Amino acid sequence: MNRKDFTLNWVNGVRKALGKKPLLSLPKGTPLSPTRCPVGIALGADVGGADLVGIHRGNIHLYIRGIPSTVLKFIKAFDEGKYPELEKS
Repeated sequence: MNRKDFTLNWVNGVRKALGKKPLLSLPKGTPLSPTRCPVGIALGADVGGADLVGIHRGNIHLYIRGIPSTVLKFIKAFDEGKYPELEKS
């Protein structure tokens, strides 16, 4: 399984745990943006640090640590422009 597919599966697992519907594909995003990258948009979250996702809903703050290394590699590759099909124009 490639990084993009692995990341989509992981995102959908988190979305399921949050009571959200799964996505068919990762959304388009903005490189180097913690909230506007595909993972940040898909989760409605801030993606930052080495392996931290912060999901904020009103007064509720949920932090996920231990992001799989494949997802981190996808985020890094996206930031480096290696997934131009996922960049917003």
